[in-house]
Order: sequence, then structure tokens, then C-alpha cells
Amino acid sequence: MLQTLWNWHAVEETEHKAVAFDLYRTLGGSYKTRVRCYGFAMLRFSVMATRQTINNLWHDRVLFKPSTWIDAARFFFGRYGLVWLTVGPLLSYLKRDFHPWQHDNRELAERWLASNSARYAIVRGPKAA
Repeated sequence: MLQTLWNWHAVEETEHKAVAFDLYRTLGGSYKTRVRCYGFAMLRFSVMATRQTINNLWHDRVLFKPSTWIDAARFFFGRYGLVWLTVGPLLSYLKRDFHPWQHDNRELAERWLASNSARYAIVRGPKAA
């Protein structure tokens, strides 16, 4: 059930992934500010994730095990590692003419919705008075 929920959420995010970007540009957001904020967010996220990972590994008593570092190297730099899977999309965001729909994945969302329509139903809140 959780997998269905997360997949549905990914579809929902896909359906409106450009809304915030378009609003930012409509309100006069500049390329320079977008790139500067991106750099800040990436740095901040990287530092926070690294600190939390080190804390978790320390408490699990595996921080200094060689196998931990070998697994980490494979996770980040292995054949299908995180670095190789993300560097292209991350760099494309830095292009001056970037727009989220240049990476059009609507077909994946539509396919998932069609194949899973029996697993969800529209939920409507109470009617406004």
C-alpha cells in the first residue's frame, strides 16, 4: 500500500512540477538568483545529509568499518551510482534556458495512472457552506 501511495505522489508531483518554476519566472525571478539559491540548497542539503549519515553510522558502530566505506563508494560512484545518475539532470538545471518540462515524463505518469486506476479513488472533502 505504501508503494502505491508513493508512486501516486510521484505522479501528482509530475503533473504540476513546473508550477513553482513558472511562478518564479512570472514574478521576475532571475537566472542568477535561481542558480545562487540552487547552490546554497545543494550545499546545505549535502552538509546536513552527511552529518546525519555520520551520526547514524557512529551510533550503529560501523563508521570506521572498511566495508561501510566500500559500500558508500559503490553507492555514490559505482556503475549505477548516485553521482552518475544525477549529475546530468543537476547540470541541466543550471542552463539558462532550463524549464522542467524539457524533461517531459508525463507519459510515465499517464501510464501509471491507467494501470493503477482500480487501486485508488477520488476523495472529496466536505462541501463548503
